[in-house]
Amino acid sequence: MKAPYSLRLWLPLILLVAAVLRLQNLPAIEHNVDHAYPIWQGLMTLDQGYLPLTAQGTSVLFANPALTGYLYLPALIVARSPFSVYLLVIALNTLGVWFTYAAGRDLFGQRVGLIAALLIALNPWMIEYSRTSWVQALLPFFGPLIFWLFTSVWTGEAPRPRRRFLIGCGALALMTQTYLLAFAALAPVGLLSFLYRRRIGWRTLLVGAFLILIPTALYGAALLSDSVSATAKLREFGQGGARLSAEAWIHAVRLVTGHEYAASRGLNAPIRDAVLRFNLSEIAHFALLAALIAGGAILLGRIRHDPRALIALIWFALPPLMMSYVSRPVHPFYLLLTLPTGHLLAGMGLAWAGQWLKRTSPRLSVGIGLTAVSAFGLLCTLNVVRYAEESLSTPGIDGLTALPVGVGVEMVQKTILPGLRAGQVVFADIDSWILNSLSGRLFEVDRDVNVDQTRHYPAQGGKYLFFHPAQTPQPLTYVDDLKKVLTFGDHTWVESFPIDTGVPDHLQLRLELPSDRGVTLWAAQFDGELLPGTAVDLRLAFAINALPPERTQWLFAPFAHLYDGTGTRILISDGAVMPGWGWRQDEVQIKRLILNIPVGAQPPFQVRVGLYDGVHNLSALFTLPDGSQEAAVPLHEGP
Repeated sequence: MKAPYSLRLWLPLILLVAAVLRLQNLPAIEHNVDHAYPIWQGLMTLDQGYLPLTAQGTSVLFANPALTGYLYLPALIVARSPFSVYLLVIALNTLGVWFTYAAGRDLFGQRVGLIAALLIALNPWMIEYSRTSWVQALLPFFGPLIFWLFTSVWTGEAPRPRRRFLIGCGALALMTQTYLLAFAALAPVGLLSFLYRRRIGWRTLLVGAFLILIPTALYGAALLSDSVSATAKLREFGQGGARLSAEAWIHAVRLVTGHEYAASRGLNAPIRDAVLRFNLSEIAHFALLAALIAGGAILLGRIRHDPRALIALIWFALPPLMMSYVSRPVHPFYLLLTLPTGHLLAGMGLAWAGQWLKRTSPRLSVGIGLTAVSAFGLLCTLNVVRYAEESLSTPGIDGLTALPVGVGVEMVQKTILPGLRAGQVVFADIDSWILNSLSGRLFEVDRDVNVDQTRHYPAQGGKYLFFHPAQTPQPLTYVDDLKKVLTFGDHTWVESFPIDTGVPDHLQLRLELPSDRGVTLWAAQFDGELLPGTAVDLRLAFAINALPPERTQWLFAPFAHLYDGTGTRILISDGAVMPGWGWRQDEVQIKRLILNIPVGAQPPFQVRVGLYDGVHNLSALFTLPDGSQEAAVPLHEGP
């Protein structure tokens, strides 16, 4: 039987609203390291043939599976931009709203399906989690899809249950390979499939399990390839005192009601209406909580004779139940595994309330319903828009680690990419995943930007990128005319300047002394005269001439020993470490050391310099012009 025409009009409207809310202020989406990694992985696959089975590490247990980065490849092929990935994610997650409707329609009827779709379309937490690019970004798509595929099999209403079950297992296999915690979805699927096994058949169950097992085995083998790390992670996960926690239940509810979104998002938006939004959101929260509880009570009353009730309740309750005895914090996005059943339960409660109101006051029911939907929609829109406005008005609040994606793309396009050639290095205090994903191309990023201690001169050149708080004056005196400056909306700012190629020749003492460690002491310079009571800068230039395999363990640092006129060592000065794992062939590093000469020191002074790894008790032996080798090279004998 076809639904009334008025009801059928609601679905395209709901999908349109869902898409608009997820697309609004697209440049304001926060682009942090978690969002950047899968995009970087996709770029690595396209440019270097990188085909990983594991992806970004987690703070909880093992590294995530790697499928998310592969799923982004079509978007990156179309356009090398994070925006193409966000658009793909938003499109799929908006489709997840339709699957929510379809699941609700098949289980509890048209009205419940539409109400659930409306709730998932408007919920501000769901909107935020539906426009990300981290590994769990597609859970709002996969969760409703998988639930919709399986439910008609479990209820015995699927026309081709075996085929539909296997399609569901295939979708579940894909979801588990995007995000480590997605494996928890095997619990409700496995339990319900066992309860209704007669409607599936043992052979189909085994084939479905095999579909899930194949990629899981590959992922497990990749983890076991580094068994030492996997064992350590497992041991660490088992440590710590577990406790009963209601966090998971609270988060499962907030994904339905929007609880505390206004209390944590948009507080620093230009329009200061956070208190009003919070108070109104609390009213909406308690109303939807009552609907959720009512829906749960209705299904509990049917649980003995209606498999649909048991299916919905198990799918909603099992994930938070598994996360109720934990030793670590539970984050809201963990509970995306409950989708879409929380919204279906609330939909049941609201549909029941609507029917009661229609029987009680037919004339008022339509007006009250439309007013409630409009008010809730406006409130949710206001909450997500305020969060976007906050992000755009305070882009540099977390430095470069969590810029709005539009600001980040503008930054790389104006300060990094112009003139950046293949093989060049960008020095910036930010993960390479972030800069590469914002740029849509791969280049090496080195986080050593302490130019007061070390200046890098890679063989192919590169760029320095600096972030400055709002109160930092512009410009900095050491930057030349080639610098590029970009000021953000909160008056924080970044600057970049190119690095010359070739060996720097501005240091006065040309030495060119090779060592047995693949490093040449190229040149040196004293910025001042060695006199008692003075502080003199000493700059040492080291050229990387070879990359010995064992260098990855080295932690050499430059040193300078100052001797007085009696030959007594009166001062030791150390420079910044130059770790061997960060060496680049033919790069020159200029290290700055400070010689604080005591007031009563007796000249003439002698300075000896070298490289020493105090962790491994290693010295670099430099070959002098006469063929002898010294760990401490004499530089100066002065007054």
